[in-house]
Order: sequence, then C-alpha cells, then structure tokens
Amino acid sequence: MSQISSKELDNKTLKRIYGQLVKTISDLGSIKYSEDFTEEFFTETEQIMFAKRLAIILLLSENFSWKTIEKILKVTPATISRIAKVLDGEGYQFAKRIVHDKKLKEKFWLDLEVILRGGLPPIGKGRWKFLDEYKK
Repeated sequence: MSQISSKELDNKTLKRIYGQLVKTISDLGSIKYSEDFTEEFFTETEQIMFAKRLAIILLLSENFSWKTIEKILKVTPATISRIAKVLDGEGYQFAKRIVHDKKLKEKFWLDLEVILRGGLPPIGKGRWKFLDEYKK
C-alpha cells in the first residue's frame, strides 16, 4: 500500500514537484521510455491500481455489469462503486475523453483481449509463428 510521509509539504512546493513529475512524463516521448519510467518509478501495486482504475472506467462507460467487471479485473464491488460514484459526478474528466476517442478505445479493447487470453497469440493461422521465429 502506498504511504505518504506524515511531514506535509507546503502547497507551493507540492505543486512544483508535481509539475516536475508531469513534465518529466510528458517529455519522455516514446512508449518504451514511458513504460521504463513507469516500471522504475511506480511500485507494481501502484501500476496495477492505476491500470485497473482506467479499465474500470472504460468498462463502466461501455455499460458492462459490475459482476462482469468484478470477474474480468478481479476487483471488489466496493472498488467499482467508489470509481462509479466519482465517474457519475464530475470526476475522471480526462478518462472520459479517452472513452470517447475511437482510436484509444479500440486499442484498449485489443489490449484487454490479449490480457484476457493470458498473453496467448490469436487463434488461427500464424498462432504459433512466434515459436518458429524463436527457433531461428
């Protein structure tokens, strides 16, 4: 679980270091650098937490049932409820924009399909092509 120091920063300092974090991430320039940074900077738990939060938002926006979301993402109804409450209000405005971006939404569904298949390649012709390439 994430921990925050009991020694609070003043708002000005907090805003400056947060701004630096955002600038650093936006300046990375490639998915590979962003992935490396995320893996190095955030704990595995934090990475999972953020990824599941985004997935819940996208699945709720597509009107998936809570039971289905619970099963797919292995999250509790309390987690879904907390995110749904914020989503129904004025929260997650940027995530809502992602939901309406066709290209990003399509990529999300393709990625989710791979995750649900456990990383296995698509069924059909070429399914085991990666093995042939590995042998070479």
